[in-house]
Amino acid sequence: MSGIDGLGPGLRPILPEQVQGRRPASAAPGAAGEEVRVDGGGQDGSGFAAALMDSLRQVDDLSKASRADLESLGRGEPGADVTQILMSSMKSEAAFNLMLEVRNKLVEAWQTLSRSVY
Repeated sequence: MSGIDGLGPGLRPILPEQVQGRRPASAAPGAAGEEVRVDGGGQDGSGFAAALMDSLRQVDDLSKASRADLESLGRGEPGADVTQILMSSMKSEAAFNLMLEVRNKLVEAWQTLSRSVY
């Protein structure tokens, strides 16, 4: 399971190009002004969506590193430092919990917006 697959049941990521130019059903065409952009409008990938994907990749990297450390300990490889492995595991868990809280806040914000728009 990749980081983005963990969004929850029934939720799929919405790409910025899918959102651009869309208006709520209640809004008249042209009434809202400019297009809605999820990615902050930057062409260099420096927007919100890029930052979120980068964070998900970092959490995934920490998880993979922790898993590799635990596997090396399990195989009994020399140089496997238990303290380092414990710290790696704790970092991975903290990063995952933070990502989960951010996901929960994003879902809550989306539900709030959905209720107020429709």
